[in-house]
Amino acid sequence: MTEINMKIKSAIFLTEIKEFFLNKRNYYIYFGSNILYNLVPILLLPVISRIYDPEVISNYSLIIGASIIFSNFSSLALENTIYIEKKYENQQYTLLIPIFISFLLNLIIYIFLFIYTKSNFSHSDQNFILFIPLISWIYNIYRTFKNFVIRYKKINIITYCKLIFSTLLASLSLLLGIYGYGTSGLIYSLIITNTVVTIYLISQVNKYIDLKINLLKFFFITKRFLKKYISYIFWTNPSNIMSTSNNFITIFLIGKFYGLYILGQYVFATKVMEFPLSILSSTIQDIFIKNSTNEIENNGNAKITFIRFLLLNLFIATFFLFPFYLIFPKFIPIVFGAKWIDSVILVKSTIILVYFRFISSPLSMIWIIRKKEKYNFYWQMINLLLGVTSICLVQFMNKSISLSNLLIIHSLVVSFWYIVAILGSYFFSKIQKT
Repeated sequence: MTEINMKIKSAIFLTEIKEFFLNKRNYYIYFGSNILYNLVPILLLPVISRIYDPEVISNYSLIIGASIIFSNFSSLALENTIYIEKKYENQQYTLLIPIFISFLLNLIIYIFLFIYTKSNFSHSDQNFILFIPLISWIYNIYRTFKNFVIRYKKINIITYCKLIFSTLLASLSLLLGIYGYGTSGLIYSLIITNTVVTIYLISQVNKYIDLKINLLKFFFITKRFLKKYISYIFWTNPSNIMSTSNNFITIFLIGKFYGLYILGQYVFATKVMEFPLSILSSTIQDIFIKNSTNEIENNGNAKITFIRFLLLNLFIATFFLFPFYLIFPKFIPIVFGAKWIDSVILVKSTIILVYFRFISSPLSMIWIIRKKEKYNFYWQMINLLLGVTSICLVQFMNKSISLSNLLIIHSLVVSFWYIVAILGSYFFSKIQKT
């Protein structure tokens, strides 16, 4: 019996070792795909930045900013319920209900924008604005299916999605820019790319679950779904809207106070800063969500996962991101062209904010996982007020202040609030599930 028990234990141990390295291998592949996902646009950006002017980048950013806000509004934050619902129980309905609700709300938004823009905007501007609901809905479809594959540990699917997205978007932006499409070229590139990636993602998920539904059951579950997750609609969704609105309002205020040229420089600076962040942040967040939900299911809390990822984020931010943002900006005019020289000082002005936001953002998903929607709403509301007030009040007190000095003050104020978010995330991670 002892020999049999030893063999069983050895087999279990070998299985665990195999699973450990297999999981690590998946993480390395996923992380490597994120590097490639950002490497393609980085390699093409020096060419693209010479094709598009700051004003074009400004107009494109305003359209995308509005699309993201409407996307968060129309989703009602219900795509996050995939992390909460029991696995393999009405899973196709959990997927399709948020998409159906998003479609209805974006349709209403489209009708409203069509009526409003018809008499208030030129034909070309109207066409740009009417793309907003379409971009919003496609993004919601992608986000919902992405959450599904994360929950069900099919991370390799996202790996291919990101590779397709980065290659196709950068290539189309370059091609349409060469042919002089301007803002419309960037918008068309985004719509085509998002559509292709979303179709691929749906086709892959369809291999694992049957997306066919019973209509009567669909409407019955939708009613129960909305009632069950009413807190997401009234708390999480407004929180998401305020989070994205914060970035959009910052862009709007800078454009109002400093004009489209300076706004274009600011948007370009943020894009440059996002490249190393996007290589790391989305990967860390996806894996953090997966590990923390697993730890909560097994141990009742996510304290160990939180501490591990906090230390990881601190290490990366301190020894990689901080030095990068201090050294790289001086090479911007050389790499991307002399017309972007004004963005150099803007990158350095927001280092502190980027540092703390990188540490906080992936970890703050614990607020959603632990169903602390109300607290997340309050935090986002104060964050929005601090962001807007720090810009408007400083501008009111000193109208001649440079954008770089204004951004330093703004960064210091908002960074303090991100430190509060980190402390709150730690507190929620260690609460024992009952």
